[in-house]
Amino acid sequence: MALFSWAKPKLLSVDKNLSADQRIYFISDLHLGDGTRSDCFMGKDNELMRLIEQIQLERAHLVIVGDAIDLHQAWWMSRVIKAHARLMRALSLLANDLGVTYIWGNHDFDISLFRDLLQFDVCSRLTIDDVALVQHGYEYDPFIGPNLEQSHVATRVHHFLERMLDSWIRLPLENFYNIENRMAFWCFHK
Repeated sequence: MALFSWAKPKLLSVDKNLSADQRIYFISDLHLGDGTRSDCFMGKDNELMRLIEQIQLERAHLVIVGDAIDLHQAWWMSRVIKAHARLMRALSLLANDLGVTYIWGNHDFDISLFRDLLQFDVCSRLTIDDVALVQHGYEYDPFIGPNLEQSHVATRVHHFLERMLDSWIRLPLENFYNIENRMAFWCFHK
């Protein structure tokens, strides 16, 4: 048995159904991190808070299509909560009031974070009547789908490098242009 519950990703097969006669909002791949420079969410808390307020006003349903919290980047849940405390509280309150459906993604090590801590209704696939099927999509990626555990290792190494360099190592290069990213791009290219 692994020391940490997130050490070995677990594949789930839990289906959920929602009715198409309600307003549903979808968001995906937030990758909330620890609030440092390598946090992919890049301080967009206020924008998401406005969306949550709109969802509450409309009494709508929120579906998060995976990868909400990036423990590869943050390392510990306490760091994510500290960096995004208002947002995490708002999401939890929304889940308690109107319900939030959470679809498992490839960065999600431990669904108990979402199910038990945030009170989300967790599933691997969501069907909206006979209108739509919603999945995170990593299952269809030619590398990640069949190699989920190996992709976690590559992601951990990537985030470790970003943290050590205190800089972005991302593509497209023109959006994350800095000397460290340029050198990394050149090394991998050559």
